[in-house]
Amino acid sequence: MRPKVLIGYDESPEGEDALLLGESLSDVLEAKPVVATVISHTRQGVDETDFDEAVIKYTEPIFAKARRRLGREATGRHVVNDSVAAGIYELADWEKPSAVVIGSTRHGESGRIQVGTVGGSLLSGIHCSVAVAPRGYAANSRLVSVGVAIDGSSESWRALSAAAYVAKRVSSPLRVMSVMGKPHYVLGGLLSPLGPEEYREYKEKEWEHVYEDAVRRVPDEISTEPLLLHGDPADALSDAAGDVDLLVLGSRGYGPLKGTVLGSVSARIMAAAPCPVMVVPRGAGPTPLEA
Repeated sequence: MRPKVLIGYDESPEGEDALLLGESLSDVLEAKPVVATVISHTRQGVDETDFDEAVIKYTEPIFAKARRRLGREATGRHVVNDSVAAGIYELADWEKPSAVVIGSTRHGESGRIQVGTVGGSLLSGIHCSVAVAPRGYAANSRLVSVGVAIDGSSESWRALSAAAYVAKRVSSPLRVMSVMGKPHYVLGGLLSPLGPEEYREYKEKEWEHVYEDAVRRVPDEISTEPLLLHGDPADALSDAAGDVDLLVLGSRGYGPLKGTVLGSVSARIMAAAPCPVMVVPRGAGPTPLEA
């Protein structure tokens, strides 16, 4: 079965960002692009049949423009819902895509992702991978290099699987990142019995074991590049994201519908990363992004 990429599009600049990222992911995954638009309910007493016809008339030019921008055939899907996030979730539940692509909020610095209420709500319940394009992505879109953040958890192994799949498709080495934070102190006392240097050596050895495990999980034809970062995890990963075209993260747990839950670190990375960020939920299965 051919995979699908569901792209949220509304003719806004942010919609253009999502469309171009969705195009890149569709090419990489050899997937069928599905362009999605959410329409609000009418507030006046309009006949249901008339409203349905008006919606079709309204969305046809939107889908036609998206197809011209993509330069290929793409399925257009609309849904009537007062919540954009709920509408995208409904379409994703129907289409079963490998990934959903959305743009950032319309507020915030260019070149930065602001997840906003739509992205935050969507990421709290959806079961497939979700990619968010930073503002202005359409002006300089490309997908050549891939990075993934790992920490040895099951969530990060799912992210590794998805990132490796993309890296293989674009014939690029996979940059495997992890962050070593500072030792924690409480009331002047170190929580660990290890001294600062011993702590550093211990964490570096721990990272080596995690990286070796990651290499074993990646297909042999994909080369990996280790990158151990230091400091605050969100800040360090956001800075490192400037050297890749896509940063892949794992979700931290289950939401109300057993979907993606953004932890504080993931949310901060998505708000500051200069490149597209993809979050892979537990519900994506052992081989995310594949049909």
